[in-house]
Amino acid sequence: MGTNATLVTAAMAKDLVRSGLCSSIVSIEGDEKTHDLIRGNGSYKRALAGLINLMDQGIDVRINMVLMKSNISSIVSVLELSSKLNIPIFLRRFVPSGRGMENQGEVLTANDYEKLRMDLEKYLLEPRGLVQGHYLAEKKAEIRASLPFTRYSCSAGQRGIIITPNGHVHTCGFLAMLGEKVLGKTPEEEISIIWKRLTESNHMEFLRKKLDLHNAGNEQIVTNCLAIPKIYR
Repeated sequence: MGTNATLVTAAMAKDLVRSGLCSSIVSIEGDEKTHDLIRGNGSYKRALAGLINLMDQGIDVRINMVLMKSNISSIVSVLELSSKLNIPIFLRRFVPSGRGMENQGEVLTANDYEKLRMDLEKYLLEPRGLVQGHYLAEKKAEIRASLPFTRYSCSAGQRGIIITPNGHVHTCGFLAMLGEKVLGKTPEEEISIIWKRLTESNHMEFLRKKLDLHNAGNEQIVTNCLAIPKIYR
């Protein structure tokens, strides 16, 4: 379950465990000042409290931080939090989809990532292996199902799908906001049926070819994100 954790009380964490939740991803966007600037006043303390409530119930927690021009100066603060709590962190790329289209200047360049790799070397090489990140340090994904297409590190349609509030199913949230076709609808159809239809279609291969064309003609950092070609088409 991905969450901002701001509403996760101790009681709710217990309910989540009873419902079968075993792992969660909590978004932390920087130190308290930076996080609150991005997500609203007081949200950092509420997010941290919710994160602790999840951990107290034995739920595996990972921190996600979306890297942007406006928060790269506070990365170390979040890495130290991850180290202190002994939980993994994933440093995600910023994908300017949806309202993010208004903030394309926040996207890090290839040079930014190269500098980050050097600045964060001690964290990336830390023996516990807590730190991963797009274009920084990514572990090879475990393939849980045999698929007729190659997905590399992008989780869209392979390790995850998105269900929007109206029940529409998409390969990922970014692609959904960029006009991706609806793959199915719940609860009218079971997820397994929608998933099977996806794997038997050429939809993922179509997205893959678009990405290959983008990377071949792009001077920016080569990406595995299937949403990027739709943004910069």
